[in-house]
Amino acid sequence: MGNLISYFVFGIIELISAFRLRRNVSNLKMYKNVPDDKKHLIDTEGMKWLYFIFGLAASLPFFVCGILSYFIGFDAYFVIVPALLSGLLMAICVRRSYRCIPDDVEILDNKRTTWILYSVIAAIVVVIFVVDHKQTEIKVAANSVEVAGEYDYVVPRQCIETIEIVEALPRVKNSEGGYWKFGQIFGEYRLKDGSECTFLLLDKTAPFLKMNTCNGTIYLNGKTPDATLQLAEIMKEKYSDKFINQ
Repeated sequence: MGNLISYFVFGIIELISAFRLRRNVSNLKMYKNVPDDKKHLIDTEGMKWLYFIFGLAASLPFFVCGILSYFIGFDAYFVIVPALLSGLLMAICVRRSYRCIPDDVEILDNKRTTWILYSVIAAIVVVIFVVDHKQTEIKVAANSVEVAGEYDYVVPRQCIETIEIVEALPRVKNSEGGYWKFGQIFGEYRLKDGSECTFLLLDKTAPFLKMNTCNGTIYLNGKTPDATLQLAEIMKEKYSDKFINQ
């Protein structure tokens, strides 16, 4: 729910900006860079509608991603996706707004500045997003099962009640703090039947390991089906008294 609110707040800010520009474009940098004696030549009405329409469109990525984050769940850094889409739309808007100014009117700025600035920011953000991603491993020890990397989680041996291999995941209703990132799913989700579970999934391909614990049900797997089966064999060896389908 927290991510949903965050996305919607950004979307509402974009909407407010769109309606403000619909009323007055005099605060735009482009408008200010036109000499005062030439401002009457600007198609201000066309510019207002242009910024208004693009402002409305720029808010949509935040609302769409907010709704998806409620049901699917996204990593906190995923907010850069709607931000980049929104920024791209506004960069296009700036470029098109030059059409509202006669060609013979000199503008005191560089038309390339917007695109250069957007490209640099986008590149930096994407690099941070990718570099921040950590490789996740599932380690099975004699006294615990531990997930380390992108999402840290530890299940003590005494908390594990049963372990079994299943071929399908339960149907999900919405995220309760869980998130998707690069094809992996981590965290808590509410299921269609009203119960909750924790996903520690390195891949969405069956089979999966279902662990009933003192803190609820956990579904986990390896990065490949073979890796999951190898993980199951290790668990059978170390937790033979807890495995159901030996």
